[in-house]
Amino acid sequence: MQEFEALEKIYRKHLQKVSSLDATGIEELLAIDSNENGIEVPVFGFPHQVTPGGITNHLGEKPGQFLGVILCKYLLGCPAIKPRGDDWVTYKDFQDSTPFVEAFMNNIERPVAEYFSGRLADLETACNKLGASTIDVGVSSDLAKVFYALPQIPDNPLPGPRGAILGPRAR
Repeated sequence: MQEFEALEKIYRKHLQKVSSLDATGIEELLAIDSNENGIEVPVFGFPHQVTPGGITNHLGEKPGQFLGVILCKYLLGCPAIKPRGDDWVTYKDFQDSTPFVEAFMNNIERPVAEYFSGRLADLETACNKLGASTIDVGVSSDLAKVFYALPQIPDNPLPGPRGAILGPRAR
């Protein structure tokens, strides 16, 4: 219970900071929209409205506290210039990722590879249904897709069943 109270406190603190943010300065960089009601941020393509009173999804529901904190940090952490999107690294190369590499492989990389093994067309269809875009990762691969959880932040390009490569801002 204390964890949720602490997370709610963090969420409210970040939300207060976002309420004083000049959205016009970050709209173009993040490819988001703002209006008199607040800032609209798509999460996996579904619009979320960020206002001083809180965050709601496209159904008018309040998302979980974790997503609320993520959206606030996303808006507050907007860089002054648009980041380059071509510096790809594998998850295992992230700073301080060593303890999590095995869990990442066991929970994400391996299940996807096993499920779609020998079914490249099905993998491509599934990626496309989830809104993935085709990308060039600069290495030989059977398939390379990128998913955008939030605008301008690519996540999880999958070059065939041999490994996941992640974007530079996923660190």
